Amino acid sequence: MTMFGGTVATGIYGEKEILKSDWFAQRVLMQFENKMFYAPVGYKEFLTQLYGDYMTLPPKEKQVSHHDSKVWFK
Repeated sequence: MTMFGGTVATGIYGEKEILKSDWFAQRVLMQFENKMFYAPVGYKEFLTQLYGDYMTLPPKEKQVSHHDSKVWFK
């Protein structure tokens, strides 16, 4: 039987945020910017389910924020 977990974000992705619990059953050690961090063993499946081809940047004109807030820096 496949177990599922709940949302890990804000709910803006709808049913894509229903995640398989076995993706989080173990962890893997990964390097990010010269530091080591743990990630869920199913991180690839998780990211693909939410974002599709998350390793390919969209064209420049489609690189926009999907957040509902704005931030300005001075």
